[in-house]
Amino acid sequence: MSAISIGFLLLVASLFLLYPLFNVSRGRNDSEEQDGAGLDQQGLNVALYREALAQLEQERDSGSLSNEDFVEQESELQRRLLDDNDEAAHVDVNANESAGATAFARFCLFASVVGLVIGSLLIYDYLGAGNQLEITRLSNELFAEQQQAVRENRDPDLVLARELADRLEVHLARDPEDLYSTYLLASTYAQLGDLERAIPLYKTYLLAVPTDEMVLTEYVQMLYLAAGGELTERVRFVVDRALTLNPYNVQVLGLMGMHHYRAAEYDSAVTYWEKMLEVVPPESESYGMLVGAIERARAQKNAPPAAVSPSGQVGGEVVDKPVDKQDSPQ
Repeated sequence: MSAISIGFLLLVASLFLLYPLFNVSRGRNDSEEQDGAGLDQQGLNVALYREALAQLEQERDSGSLSNEDFVEQESELQRRLLDDNDEAAHVDVNANESAGATAFARFCLFASVVGLVIGSLLIYDYLGAGNQLEITRLSNELFAEQQQAVRENRDPDLVLARELADRLEVHLARDPEDLYSTYLLASTYAQLGDLERAIPLYKTYLLAVPTDEMVLTEYVQMLYLAAGGELTERVRFVVDRALTLNPYNVQVLGLMGMHHYRAAEYDSAVTYWEKMLEVVPPESESYGMLVGAIERARAQKNAPPAAVSPSGQVGGEVVDKPVDKQDSPQ
């Protein structure tokens, strides 16, 4: 999910908070109705005053009401008119204050929602969540490409691997303690053939997780390739670690068997391959290949070293390596 998708979802969620803002016209109409109600009340009060005053004048003229009583009741009517109009004026003031408070509340709500959306996107980007999602996507696509390349018997396209490596570098610059990403970058560099960068990352990971057999096996293979196929002291040390962790690690056993065979050290080659036979299923193709390789090694034991070519050919035949496993980038 991209940052644009996240922003869209935040915007949709914000509409629920902003819904009151869409009722501005209704609130304005309510305020106008309240204002009109105040004005109508004042007019009604004046009309009632005039009607009552006319009735008093009629009674005074007919002689049923004395002048003193007329003056007294007229003063009372005027006092009541002033009181009633005062209340109507208070209604207008309260309505205006309420409308002002409502407008301010709407502004604060709108500003808060806009700040929430923008702040969320900034935090999302700062924490690298968008980059992490891209790393996951690229990892899955790269693994699918590797599988497709195997099925089509071709080399995988490395464009995805290069893009993934770039993303992982950015992520690890922000979070160097992320061990999974450290391993993933090491594996990606290995696929790109950049052993100089891959090996230190493998080492960093294994210092934190020394019992990860799969990664330790890859580390052995990378060191062996970097050493040009030589069994250096460093390679031998890591091989011993791997076989101490699992004496039946078929990838390491196969690698060592092939190394000793090419070095015309047939007894050692046979020892490693026979160890593999203890765990390889007898009905598998690999089992038959191992048996054939062991027989050829024993047949070559007393042969002159020149009989073995650097490419691993013996008597015109090639000793096959055990097939290395495909490592998922996930």
